Amino acid sequence: MAKKKKIGSTWSRRRHVINGKGRYVYVRKIGGKYQTRRHKPEVHGIALAKKIMAQRPKESQKIDKQRAHKRKISPTDKNLKSWKKRPGSADIKGNVDSKKRKKN
Repeated sequence: MAKKKKIGSTWSRRRHVINGKGRYVYVRKIGGKYQTRRHKPEVHGIALAKKIMAQRPKESQKIDKQRAHKRKISPTDKNLKSWKKRPGSADIKGNVDSKKRKKN
């Protein structure tokens, strides 16, 4: 059994092999019975940018994709945190919210 790490007051995190891969599972014991739930890994980079973009209203997405901004930022956590506050201020490298260009 893997080493336990306490999460909060009741849940502890353990590493288990699920479908051939090492995954983290949260475990707690209540009334003599164990409850488990799977750990959801954090999302970073372009996947996070796409997630943020999908949460915006459809009209805002449409307007943002029609315009190509001069300022292009890399999808790091720090940049995405500031971009989330004002997504219309810059484009993210990787065609997340930029204007689609025709290929010749």
